[in-house]
Amino acid sequence: MSRESNVRFDLPLTRRQVLRLGAIGTVALALPTRRLLAQRGGAAAGAVAPFLTAAELTTVDAAVSRIIPTDTVPGAHEAGVADYIQGLLSALPFVDANCDDRRTAADFTAIALRQGTADDAGCRGADVNGDGVVDAIDLRSAEVAFFAARPIFGGGPFSGRQPFGDFAAGQATDVFPTPSFDNAIPLNRVQRLAWKVRLDGAASVPEVADNPLATTLDEVDLRRKYRDGIAEIEQMSHEQFSQPFARLAPDDQDTILTLINPDFVTLLTNHSVEGLLCDPVYGGNRDRIGWQLVGFDGDSQPLGYTLGFDELTQQYIERADKPNSKPNPNEGCHAFGSTMIAFLTVVATNDLTKPNAKFPSPFCFEAST
Repeated sequence: MSRESNVRFDLPLTRRQVLRLGAIGTVALALPTRRLLAQRGGAAAGAVAPFLTAAELTTVDAAVSRIIPTDTVPGAHEAGVADYIQGLLSALPFVDANCDDRRTAADFTAIALRQGTADDAGCRGADVNGDGVVDAIDLRSAEVAFFAARPIFGGGPFSGRQPFGDFAAGQATDVFPTPSFDNAIPLNRVQRLAWKVRLDGAASVPEVADNPLATTLDEVDLRRKYRDGIAEIEQMSHEQFSQPFARLAPDDQDTILTLINPDFVTLLTNHSVEGLLCDPVYGGNRDRIGWQLVGFDGDSQPLGYTLGFDELTQQYIERADKPNSKPNPNEGCHAFGSTMIAFLTVVATNDLTKPNAKFPSPFCFEAST
């Protein structure tokens, strides 16, 4: 346990502060490198098992639900944060080809050694596509990040959530582009190796096994860290309260999270914010709950925020619901504090000799309460 981890966990941040810090640092944006999975042309989705067991996933869901709890607004549970983490951990390599209950580089070796053989009943993990024979297709399939049809790197340019604009008429149309965020960008060799290190540790990639960065960073060897962290949560829950973590009262769950390795709590916290604020294509932010919590509209193209240019008035035609020149209509917000207003007055006025001039304030934001 590092002192740094203890300090980070003990910071007296409120739930709203956690969300706002995440919005500043994480939603920018939208964390495509955190989320997985399927490339076109891989094995059938039904042949791929997720990394976390149902019981482990229940524990993760309960834990992240204490990090970003549900109160007057939805939290991590409603936003599908646990599903995001499941996807993150279920990327390549996703097969247990040697049936040792682990997913490491040894699984690729097992597939390679069994090329051209029939998969036996004792260990069927090497037959990735389930056709009864271990062959080159299985080896290629094992290299594909494939789980729940979600990409590691989403494509583009459009999500399909926003329509095209009719700039001649100055209004939105009812025509939407084909969603292309779902189209995964293929990983190159270096990216595949990097993801192996991230998921299974430096030992899975001999080229970087001696690199200190590959062995000390928080975001490496994630599968082992999650499996060990979940086991510690459950062990501590039974020792302290004689029940599984998911069945504990919220206050007791909070107690457990203060007793386990703070590095794992930090990891859970980071991934909770990611899962809350990522683009929905990566599995979290269900129904864009996270974006709504922090007041983020999400992707705006191809419609954008202006609908053309009025040659007569020499003004851009703004969307009535999302104007650029003033606050959004019916949007609840609080004014800046007096100190910020004084600062903006000084920097925004051309005549600095009149610092007390009234500041024309179209600016607003939702302050913490």
